Formats: sequence, C-alpha cells, structure tokens
Amino acid sequence: MNHISPLPDDLDIGDVFPDLRWRNSERDLEQPESLNVAYTFTSDNSSSRLRANIKPGLHPEKGKILLFDLTVRGTPDGDDFESWFDKGREWIVTAFADLTSDRWHKQWERTK
Repeated sequence: MNHISPLPDDLDIGDVFPDLRWRNSERDLEQPESLNVAYTFTSDNSSSRLRANIKPGLHPEKGKILLFDLTVRGTPDGDDFESWFDKGREWIVTAFADLTSDRWHKQWERTK
C-alpha cells in the first residue's frame, strides 16, 4: 500500500497517473472530485495477476492522500515459491513505475 502525498488542492490525477488524464477541454464535466480505479493485469503465462487500485484516503497528519495498492496473486510453478515471490515483487515495482508519472518520480526522488 502506497500513500501518495502531499496532494495539492487543484490536483489533476493525470499528473500522478498519466493514463487517467482528464480531458477538460473536450467535455462539459469538470474533473471529478474523487475516484476509485481498479486495474487487473495478467502475467505472460496467465498463472498470476497484478491488481492495482487507486482510491482517495485521509491521513491524520498528511490530510488528503491517494492510496495506491499493488498486489500480485497467483500460482507458482511447482515448489519454487521464492522465485515466484521475487517475480511478484519485481512486477509490483515495475507496475508502480509504469503507472505513475516521471514528474512525481522526480518529486519522490525515485531512482531506477
């Protein structure tokens, strides 16, 4: 579970998650006040799935935050649980980087 903060009052969710960029100039609706997003990705061999959930949260000290939860579930090949967990962790790290923006990576001082 990742807490994304601090969030500016005029946050454009697309600044954090580029795939969710709101098209203000092309529509009558303003940016939503809140959102819940759920993605599911399947591994190459379909034996595992990555679930990514984004929803609003409230932290007692930080105020408004985004909760970004990444989970891998599936079945390891044979008894090689350690390798399966390693691949799952790698998939989560890769998904975090892929779904979030370079701008926020710089703000978090994230390095690859």
